[in-house]
Amino acid sequence: MTTSDLRRRLLELDVQILEHKRALQELEQTRTAVEQELLATATFPVSTLPSEITAEIFIHSSPPINSAHSFAPPLTVAPLSLMGVCRAWRDIVLATPTLWSTLLIAIHRIPDEMASKSDLVASFIEQWLARAGDCPLSLVVDNSMNNDVLDPSMVIRLREIIHRHSHRLQYLELDSLHEVGELGLASTEFPLLQHATLALVPDGLSVFRNAPRLNVLHLPGGIFHTSNLALPWLQLTKYEGMIRNLDLFIIAPNLAEISCELDQVFSLTTMTTHLCLNSLTITMGSLDTLIEHLTLPSLKFLYVSHAHDYTTLESFLRRSSPPLVTLSIWANEGLLKNWRRTIHHVAGTLENLEIYQPPQTFIYSIFNPYPPANDLHALQSLRTLTLQYVAHLFSPQDLTRFLYSRFGKLRSFKLVWCWDPVLNDYGEFYAGHTANTTRGHLHKLKIAGMDIYLGSFVQNYAAIEDNPAIV
Repeated sequence: MTTSDLRRRLLELDVQILEHKRALQELEQTRTAVEQELLATATFPVSTLPSEITAEIFIHSSPPINSAHSFAPPLTVAPLSLMGVCRAWRDIVLATPTLWSTLLIAIHRIPDEMASKSDLVASFIEQWLARAGDCPLSLVVDNSMNNDVLDPSMVIRLREIIHRHSHRLQYLELDSLHEVGELGLASTEFPLLQHATLALVPDGLSVFRNAPRLNVLHLPGGIFHTSNLALPWLQLTKYEGMIRNLDLFIIAPNLAEISCELDQVFSLTTMTTHLCLNSLTITMGSLDTLIEHLTLPSLKFLYVSHAHDYTTLESFLRRSSPPLVTLSIWANEGLLKNWRRTIHHVAGTLENLEIYQPPQTFIYSIFNPYPPANDLHALQSLRTLTLQYVAHLFSPQDLTRFLYSRFGKLRSFKLVWCWDPVLNDYGEFYAGHTANTTRGHLHKLKIAGMDIYLGSFVQNYAAIEDNPAIV
């Protein structure tokens, strides 16, 4: 082929290449158009739900009002985030007042440039609450991470907002606000308010004089003298917070539930009786000082973080003779020493028992098949038994024998080791799966209706049927 023929052939090939590129580009454009048309006509399950169902999902997915405030955005953003997904969701959110009925104002996280413009913040809050329609409101003002005094203009705006919407507030939480006394909480009416939290309580504070439904009070910092806080104490049925003396048990005789921390300098000299309290939870501090001077004849539920002197617990139960149904307590050797005398006073009513860190001797005593030595023998009404943070091994045969002996009443048994028994050479506990093995007996009991949890904090081995680690 001559030189001119070769050049002509190259030209022809270039033309063909251009034509193929043009055709390929047209095919790619056509494919993109078809793909977009397919996406436009695609049906996603969530988009086919009725608006009412979608709204209910949004409501149930909203974070609880008592979630961690310190890590929250400056203003509650759940509805705003949902609005940013698509136009349909935006319309649903705007048409669902309940989504706007909860507002958390984290003052310490509001940008300085915005915080200095109190009118702008107030306008945003008013717009938010207006979208709630006639729904009862839950309002949280959190200044816990800042703990500084607020700008006077911000205090004025907060007071105006609370007073303007006081007739709709059912939950009000003021966290670390030094200016709580300047909000005029005693000079306005709160006809729907049921739950109030005040983290800081200055002496002489008067609040909620006109809150006929207020029954839950949370004072994280407690108060030194209840006489320094003017409240409708008689209508309270639940208290959460610090306790420094027994004034609360005297001034609030209708309390049914208390969850509290005990001050380390707690000091008492007089005996007090509270006739209505049926639930007492001690989350921090020693129980001894409190119950040594307290009588609770209606107590049904007692949860104790720890106690030093179980002789005090025994005398408290003997003196109160309560119809105790649930007891949750941290153990030590003192518990075993006084256990039988202590539990004797509630043996006829106790149905639920939870013990943290039970001593080895106590574990052996529980699973002992002989009644005189069995520390649970007197608890004939026991329905649930929970042993947490167990640090000792025991005979699998004793466990199954105990569960069979309690099958008539005991409906739930939970034992949680501090470590993984399988990973600590205790695999033989679960070896095999025949009717005569421990695992087989546990399976039989579960089939018969007993709820059994046996394992670590993350794994219930009694629920595993085919796990190669324990076969």
